[in-house]
Amino acid sequence: MPIERRAPSGESRPRETLLPVLWACASPALLAGVVILHLHFTFLPLFFLALGFVSYAWNGRKALLLFLLLLPLVNATPDLFFNGYPYNTMGVQLFYLAGLLGASLAKGERPELRFPGRGIYLLFLALLGISALFVLLRWSNLGLPGLALLRDTPVATSGERLSFAVVFPAITLALFSLSPFLVSLLRRQGLGARETFLPLKAGFSLSFLLALFQRLVDADFMSQGWWGRKMEQVNGGFSDFNAFGFFAGAMFLWQALELTARWTEDGERREGSAAPRPSALARMAGPLFLVVALAAVFLSGCRTAFLFVLAALVRLLLARRPPRRLKAAAVLLLAFLLLIAGGTLGKRLR
Repeated sequence: MPIERRAPSGESRPRETLLPVLWACASPALLAGVVILHLHFTFLPLFFLALGFVSYAWNGRKALLLFLLLLPLVNATPDLFFNGYPYNTMGVQLFYLAGLLGASLAKGERPELRFPGRGIYLLFLALLGISALFVLLRWSNLGLPGLALLRDTPVATSGERLSFAVVFPAITLALFSLSPFLVSLLRRQGLGARETFLPLKAGFSLSFLLALFQRLVDADFMSQGWWGRKMEQVNGGFSDFNAFGFFAGAMFLWQALELTARWTEDGERREGSAAPRPSALARMAGPLFLVVALAAVFLSGCRTAFLFVLAALVRLLLARRPPRRLKAAAVLLLAFLLLIAGGTLGKRLR
């Protein structure tokens, strides 16, 4: 049958989704070959793959909410089965997402990828795949004696550390191939921005409590102890402290944008809008989460996170609705952060 030019509402045309779906199916297979077969890291990838598949097959909406809740907490779980490699090279969250997408495809759901710059993104995926192929061919040592075939190339003369040449292409390809489909799954289950960020905020709040535990009680718990003892930086359940700080900064920025939007809604309500007024608890939760996210930024010691915080404070200053006292507090906080960030940056550069 000929392919129709116009797809039904909410569905993507098959020819537009074939390539990204193939990438999304092939990249976890490559990742499994590297992580499970080559690095011999088996239990967690299979566990999260099964968790994603079974939970989405049971209830897609609840499965996505659980995924978002666990997102800030599971990337340090390789510490439970530590094999000497960095946590982020085990890709447990990518296996989790692959399970969700696999169950969606098994249920007959047609994925859709609709976002600005989609064509450029697909071109990027193609270039990424070709680049990964050349790196993997170089790693495979084709043409060399049989003992070198598909073996790591030692970096040090002692042979103690092995090349990551086969790991990072597989991780990167899976990351950029699978991630866009998360948005597709959220749309299909009717989860908007606020429904999406509510479990994320809950999970990140648990991550913050874990970071406090690492900082004050046990630096070795779900972490590399020298991060906390020597560098005074904690990971809070993320793959490392920079990931923890980056996520904290992004959550701070999102919460600041949500608060400014809420102030606009309050202003429209006072001017006669019929929009419902949020409860006192809901009004307190936003500013409290800002404090949590900002404290997490400082616990992480991540410099990049300050860019998110500065952007949020500038947005707050430019907004029309916030009270003057709040803007004055934002100015003082901005000056303080510039002072702290500058000192931290200078120290890190030295």
